[in-house]
Amino acid sequence: MAIHNIPEGIAVAVPIYFATGKRGKSFLIALLSGLSEVVGALLGILLFSVGNLELMLGFVLASTAGVM
Repeated sequence: MAIHNIPEGIAVAVPIYFATGKRGKSFLIALLSGLSEVVGALLGILLFSVGNLELMLGFVLASTAGVM
Protein backbone atom coordinates (compact mmCIF):
# COMPACT_ATOMS: atom_id res chain seq x y z
CA MET A 1 0.00 0.00 0.00
CA ALA A 2 2.71 2.47 0.92
CA ILE A 3 4.73 2.01 -2.27
CA HIS A 4 2.11 3.82 -4.36
CA ASN A 5 2.82 6.97 -2.33
CA ILE A 6 6.25 7.37 -3.94
CA PRO A 7 4.99 8.13 -7.48
CA GLU A 8 2.15 10.14 -5.96
CA GLY A 9 4.65 12.29 -4.07
CA ILE A 10 6.70 12.75 -7.23
CA ALA A 11 3.56 13.72 -9.15
CA VAL A 12 2.81 16.36 -6.53
CA ALA A 13 6.36 17.67 -6.03
CA VAL A 14 7.66 17.94 -9.61
CA PRO A 15 5.10 20.44 -10.97
CA ILE A 16 5.47 22.59 -7.85
CA TYR A 17 9.25 22.50 -8.18
CA PHE A 18 9.15 23.56 -11.83
CA ALA A 19 6.59 26.27 -11.10
CA THR A 20 8.42 27.79 -8.13
CA GLY A 21 12.01 26.57 -8.47
CA LYS A 22 12.05 25.87 -4.73
CA ARG A 23 12.98 22.35 -3.75
CA GLY A 24 12.01 22.78 -0.10
CA LYS A 25 8.53 24.10 -0.85
CA SER A 26 7.77 21.26 -3.25
CA PHE A 27 9.01 18.70 -0.72
CA LEU A 28 6.92 20.23 2.07
CA ILE A 29 3.73 20.23 0.01
CA ALA A 30 4.31 16.63 -1.09
CA LEU A 31 4.96 15.66 2.54
CA LEU A 32 1.76 17.35 3.71
CA SER A 33 -0.14 15.59 0.93
CA GLY A 34 1.13 12.23 2.16
CA LEU A 35 0.50 13.01 5.83
CA SER A 36 -3.13 13.80 5.11
CA GLU A 37 -3.65 10.08 4.43
CA VAL A 38 -2.29 9.21 7.87
CA VAL A 39 -4.55 11.79 9.52
CA GLY A 40 -7.54 10.38 7.63
CA ALA A 41 -6.71 6.84 8.72
CA LEU A 42 -6.40 7.89 12.36
CA LEU A 43 -9.67 9.79 12.16
CA GLY A 44 -11.35 6.70 10.68
CA ILE A 45 -10.02 4.51 13.47
CA LEU A 46 -11.27 6.99 16.04
CA LEU A 47 -14.73 7.20 14.48
CA PHE A 48 -15.17 3.44 14.27
CA SER A 49 -13.85 2.72 17.76
CA VAL A 50 -15.96 5.31 19.61
CA GLY A 51 -19.37 5.39 17.95
CA ASN A 52 -22.08 3.08 16.75
CA LEU A 53 -20.50 0.97 14.02
CA GLU A 54 -23.54 0.83 11.73
CA LEU A 55 -24.19 4.57 11.99
CA MET A 56 -20.54 5.43 11.37
CA LEU A 57 -20.32 3.07 8.40
CA GLY A 58 -23.30 4.76 6.77
CA PHE A 59 -21.82 8.20 7.45
CA VAL A 60 -18.42 7.26 6.03
CA LEU A 61 -19.88 5.64 2.91
CA ALA A 62 -22.15 8.63 2.27
CA SER A 63 -19.26 11.06 2.76
CA THR A 64 -17.02 9.08 0.44
CA ALA A 65 -19.71 8.94 -2.22
CA GLY A 66 -20.21 12.69 -1.89
CA VAL A 67 -16.51 13.37 -2.36
CA MET A 68 -16.27 11.16 -5.43
